[in-house]
Amino acid sequence: MVMETINRLRRSLARWILPVDPGTATGQGTVSDSERGFRAITDNISGIIIQFDAQGRILFANAMVTARLGRSNEQLLGHHLRDVAPPEVFALVERYFERALTGEQVAFEVAFPVKGVHTHFSGSYVPEFDAAGKLLSVYALWLDITERKQVELRHAAGERRWLTIADNLPALIAYVDSDLRFEFCNATFSTWTGLQPAELLGRSILDVIVAAGPRRAEAIRHNLQRGLNGERVEFELGPDPEYDTDPAKAKRWLQVTIVPQVGEGGMVEGIHLLSSDVSSLKQVQQTLAGLARFDELTGLPNRYHLNEKLADATRRNSRSGLPMGVIFLDIDHFKQINDTLGHGVGDSVLREFGRRLSGCVRECDTVARLGGDEFLIVLENIGDSSTLETVGAKILEGLTPPFALPGGPLQVSSSIGLAFAAGPGIVPMDLLECADVALYDAKRAGRATYRLNRYAGGAAPALQANC
Repeated sequence: MVMETINRLRRSLARWILPVDPGTATGQGTVSDSERGFRAITDNISGIIIQFDAQGRILFANAMVTARLGRSNEQLLGHHLRDVAPPEVFALVERYFERALTGEQVAFEVAFPVKGVHTHFSGSYVPEFDAAGKLLSVYALWLDITERKQVELRHAAGERRWLTIADNLPALIAYVDSDLRFEFCNATFSTWTGLQPAELLGRSILDVIVAAGPRRAEAIRHNLQRGLNGERVEFELGPDPEYDTDPAKAKRWLQVTIVPQVGEGGMVEGIHLLSSDVSSLKQVQQTLAGLARFDELTGLPNRYHLNEKLADATRRNSRSGLPMGVIFLDIDHFKQINDTLGHGVGDSVLREFGRRLSGCVRECDTVARLGGDEFLIVLENIGDSSTLETVGAKILEGLTPPFALPGGPLQVSSSIGLAFAAGPGIVPMDLLECADVALYDAKRAGRATYRLNRYAGGAAPALQANC
């Protein structure tokens, strides 16, 4: 744009500017109406327009020059730029001006105070040659770009602030183009991955992710494509135990947000990615999930978790047809223990009781505390009912040694109800009721013993002699 303006002015000036004798301040001759018209045009252009001869003396200057320099046209013509420009201004442009006088076209930007206001200029020097290639003159056009520069500086300052924020956020921030190649990465990439942002620019995000763990690449590939299709996507990305050997990464969970960048034509130009470390939140969630499923006192599965385990077990039983069973237990005279020895001792008894139950069954079996002094065990693939009775006897034997408590040893016993199921179609709650019936049979038999009932399905256990 500046070059086009200068070229137009150069052609116009060349038609009417009179030769200037270096020894005179002004050219001689008659100024025509067209020349006065041209002067009127150039004097009203919001820029500085000057023509210099090959020695750097001013041949023409528009009104903006006289206004900026505070000199009349007569005081300018025939004088070298160094003689009329303020010394600090000439020092800024001297190197550009000297290059222009050698025949080089030069463009530059400078800034200096004008009437106490810091002002930015865009300057251009364009040489003019005759047919033989000899330098005739140099045309100069200076435009005040202060307003534009201030906008650019504000924009640049905003960019710096954004980069400062982005680089210090505890999150990975990136932008990839439509080919999934990095165009921006914040400094957090270096902290978390060891890769410098400069190393990532131009690389495919999939190549980087595959190197970090193939499982992650498969998890994110589909979601990246959804982003390229114009969809905003949020998902969690868990650790890859096979590749995350660094303890800091082995437990890292990321919450990833993908936001498409849509161009004016409605096409997706790229996608923004924000990955936040939610490991602490995930740990809290897991802790809360554990609290929701496990008994705080004994560490055993609680009633809620037991219901999940029992439902899973009965579904597997329906597929396999293999026998299973449940054992319903409570602690004999537990209320008396609490009332006479205190709840602290009672809690100790519950913990030790749960520990001994776990020691009497297989690791694959589930021992749960239902609440109070009630416990339940789920056993799968037990062969026949005699196996279940063997476990009942083993529990009674395991309870024989006195409990070593802070207040002294205490003998503890249990009433045990066994429920055996050998067919498909087991209803979990019916099986529990069957074991509950057996438990009260054991209580009526004098406690510290077990009783077995067989689950037949169909009617409620309380209405069946043998469940």
